[in-house]
Amino acid sequence: MHVEWCKVWAWAHRWSEKCKLLQEEMHHIKAYHEWKATMWSRQADCQSDAMPILRKGLLVYAH
Repeated sequence: MHVEWCKVWAWAHRWSEKCKLLQEEMHHIKAYHEWKATMWSRQADCQSDAMPILRKGLLVYAH
């Protein structure tokens, strides 16, 4: 019985750790996408002298 309890405890501990890692990974993914969105918005703003069709495409892609 003690061996089974140890196995279940270890399984629960690993599951808890995986949940924490997943939350941390999701935080990094969210930060990356926010950074990428900001980068594309700046890219679209910097191309003010570009052809109108190119500027429109950059703005659409950025949004």
